[in-house]
Amino acid sequence: MTSLDVKPVPIPGICFIPQPGSPLRCTLHQDHDGQHYHAYDRIEWPRYEGEQQ
Repeated sequence: MTSLDVKPVPIPGICFIPQPGSPLRCTLHQDHDGQHYHAYDRIEWPRYEGEQQ
């Protein structure tokens, strides 16, 4: 089997915006609505105007 025989699998991106003053990063999907969220620590923080991924 060669790599040409295998169909590509889409890998969804994550937001990865950092929490201000912390090493935590958002683990929700890219372009999510609402607050940022870190799944392991279960911490939420607000989205800020002008954020870019």
